[in-house]
Amino acid sequence: SAGTVRVGGAEPDDAGSLRRLVGYMPQLPHFPPHMTARELASMLDDLRDFDGHPDEELVDALDLRGDLDQPFRALSGGTRQKVNAALAFRYDAPVLVLDEPTAGLDPAASLALKEKIRRCRAEGRTVIVTSHNLGDLDAMADAVVFLLEGRVRFDGSLRDLLAETGRDTLEEAIAAITAGSSSTSTAAARGRPADDADAG
Repeated sequence: SAGTVRVGGAEPDDAGSLRRLVGYMPQLPHFPPHMTARELASMLDDLRDFDGHPDEELVDALDLRGDLDQPFRALSGGTRQKVNAALAFRYDAPVLVLDEPTAGLDPAASLALKEKIRRCRAEGRTVIVTSHNLGDLDAMADAVVFLLEGRVRFDGSLRDLLAETGRDTLEEAIAAITAGSSSTSTAAARGRPADDADAG
């Protein structure tokens, strides 16, 4: 496949501009184990040439103040994920890319993070979330891109997806698309149209 990615007019080879435009939360935070959260934040500030006022709302919402000076290796998995989230939102970036953001979070932390995402959307920022937890996305998503076996099976608004599938939730709609794709694949393997397979 081929294509071009631009964020705010900047292309991927313009790394400095992209760092300032994008906040990123990986699914698994592989930060240097000997560094503290405070040191990580300082390092990222330097990488981004950041000298503004950081957004530390999640530091307080996720109750991280007491963990900022602990080595990353000493933190629990859930606390590492909280630090991961706080760093992603630290820079008030216009674009946020969040990979499985609620994985490993307790219910209270997950709720705090989802509320933060909703506030960012309300501010007009672009939030891209990849997740297998479709229940999380129902209340947050307004546009959906669904990939199945490396192919885009739906790209449009959540409202259109629900209308096209006749379902009430994102999870139900995606299940319907997946079931339809399975029927098509089965029919192709048997050498006959999908609607014949469905009728049988």
